[in-house]
Amino acid sequence: MNRILKRPMFRIGGSAGTGITSGLNQPRAQYANGSTKERLLQAIGQPSNNRNLGQFLTTFGLDLLSRPPQGGFFSTVAQAAKAPTEQLFSDLDARRNLERQVALTAEQSDIEFGREKELAEINRKDKREAIEKKARVMSQTKTSPFFGDYEGALNQLVDRDLYGVLPAPGEERAKQIQKDYEFGMSEPGVTLDDSSVVRRKATLLYDRNTIEKDNDIKLGVNPFIVSGNQYEAGKIYYNAELDKFVIYNGPEADVLFEDIEVKR
Repeated sequence: MNRILKRPMFRIGGSAGTGITSGLNQPRAQYANGSTKERLLQAIGQPSNNRNLGQFLTTFGLDLLSRPPQGGFFSTVAQAAKAPTEQLFSDLDARRNLERQVALTAEQSDIEFGREKELAEINRKDKREAIEKKARVMSQTKTSPFFGDYEGALNQLVDRDLYGVLPAPGEERAKQIQKDYEFGMSEPGVTLDDSSVVRRKATLLYDRNTIEKDNDIKLGVNPFIVSGNQYEAGKIYYNAELDKFVIYNGPEADVLFEDIEVKR
């Protein structure tokens, strides 16, 4: 075996916590636990009494050894300890001031968080009540796609207005067309043979505004060619059976309906 691989650093076994692995054997600090004050104090680190004492003794010892005698032994010791003692007290005062500031910051943070949480709950409650009211109106309005479907209206409003969840592109359109299609297929006298016609009508109802805007046209109030419809001269109508658009030229015209190209 290569000599390098026989060196101590490559030996298998042993425990972490020494050498380059120093500190790896210590449990990870749980900053997520405890109060705001405790987490802030953990973040800045707890001072070590031994460290303060060690710094004091080191500074004091170096000063004492390098200081010429001044009026006797105790006088020399007192002079050597003066600056380290002042530094020790200064460090302790600074630490206490830091902890007071941390406590004040934590208290302010908790107060602000509590206030924001309370306001959020109030706003959420108010928004929920407004959504429920709007859903009831939608379910009671005949022209609404959610007529008679309070739960459907509520679910859509909650997803959109309360949680900010928007439907995927085309998802809302497909759902509404399907809903109108199912409603049309449930009409008396409608059979499976009428499925394609009902589907075309449902699609036009959803795309009506887009078609009018893109083609700069105006569809009739009832945009379909059906028996009993009251047609308006100059308006565009859709023949769902033939899947084409026509313009109504008026009752005095030689040609009542004339085909017209419409982009969809």
